[in-house]
Amino acid sequence: MKLSKFAAAALLTACGHSYAAYTLTIAQSGPDVVATGNGSLNTSGATFAASVPSPAFVIPNIGAALVGAAPASIYAITTVGPADFGTGSSAGASSTTGDAAGFTAGAWIAVPGGYVSGAALTPSTTTWTGTTIAALGLTAGSYTWVWGAGPTFDSFTVVVAASATPTSIPTLSEWAVIGLSAGIALCGLARLRQRGTARRI
Repeated sequence: MKLSKFAAAALLTACGHSYAAYTLTIAQSGPDVVATGNGSLNTSGATFAASVPSPAFVIPNIGAALVGAAPASIYAITTVGPADFGTGSSAGASSTTGDAAGFTAGAWIAVPGGYVSGAALTPSTTTWTGTTIAALGLTAGSYTWVWGAGPTFDSFTVVVAASATPTSIPTLSEWAVIGLSAGIALCGLARLRQRGTARRI
């Protein structure tokens, strides 16, 4: 299920505490797909599980994503939110920058090694070259996962932008433009002649 913005806001209000939050926005950028991540994460209620050297990836059909430079520290935690954000299987990124951040729905969150819970993460930019939102199996929408309670409450949001379909604009050949211009000129001359004839009468 998708957690609406209103439901998320209600949960935050109910908690009554300040919290960290991370947003990953994935959008089409020309011939590539680019994900930008920003925010911070609360790991105070999570259990450290492992350190992984894995490169950035998205696995929409299991609700998983990892962006930013490796290595990443994995923390086991139970999140509440959608089971997925698309139908695509694993897609490794072509390039990535910034601090590591990620999650798998209901299972874990990822942060840089040595990360201090709640600290601002360096914004990340991750690129999948020569592909599209549809080809990666991403479904447009906003997806939010939450975990913890009170001072340990936090959220991770993935926003998949709808890929714009470019509208083709018909173009005229050089000779067609010349012909059209000549036609307009002839029409103008015809109107001038009609006005001249009318004045003589």
